[in-house]
Amino acid sequence: NVLQISAQTENNFTNSQIYTVYAADGSTANYTVIVTVAANSAKAITAFSLNGTNGIITGFNISVVMPYGTNVTDLIATFTTSGQSVMINNTTQISGQTENDFTNPLTYTVYAANSTNANYTVTVTVAANSAKAITAFSLNGVSGKITGFNVSVVMPYGTDVTDLIATFTTTGSKVMIGNAVQNSGQSANNFTNPLTYTVYAANSTTANYTVTVTVAANTTQAITAFSLKAVSGK
Repeated sequence: NVLQISAQTENNFTNSQIYTVYAADGSTANYTVIVTVAANSAKAITAFSLNGTNGIITGFNISVVMPYGTNVTDLIATFTTSGQSVMINNTTQISGQTENDFTNPLTYTVYAANSTNANYTVTVTVAANSAKAITAFSLNGVSGKITGFNVSVVMPYGTDVTDLIATFTTTGSKVMIGNAVQNSGQSANNFTNPLTYTVYAANSTTANYTVTVTVAANTTQAITAFSLKAVSGK
């Protein structure tokens, strides 16, 4: 009987917990959440980004493509890890705080609780002056799906789509809708109809992305994302 508020409500996950999602029509769906704690040998980096740009993790290699013109000498990494600590040489790395020079590849050493370690090589490249992609897009925290030059976002039932704020990452130099510059996390727009985001490359070439927003039906009762202390569930 306890109402759950995302990112606010605390619970004891020693045992599995059942989340009951109520649709607008009163029907329900139950989700069972099972939490396990990583073994003392765990030492993985599970997510990595630099100044908001997501990296791609392939084995023990992480690649990040920064927008054209980015100064890579002073970037801050945000990451999640199953290990106990993360270091570069003798410097402890704090997610969202520690700055580093990524001119050359850097080795992140993840230490497990049992003192074993794993090395991740982070390689950063800067997009060419012709780069003009939208690489991630969300509206009011709801992630969109990018397929080619089309972006689709399904908002929860009852959402007012006339004043939504987009958060996005791009390899281009600027993004506009018509004559209005779009600032990630700031610009509000009316998504009643599809909108065209024009991404400008540094060399002034452009690419158009069509963003289409739909609102879930009142029978929809899904949990679409779940995390605990910034650790995403699957």
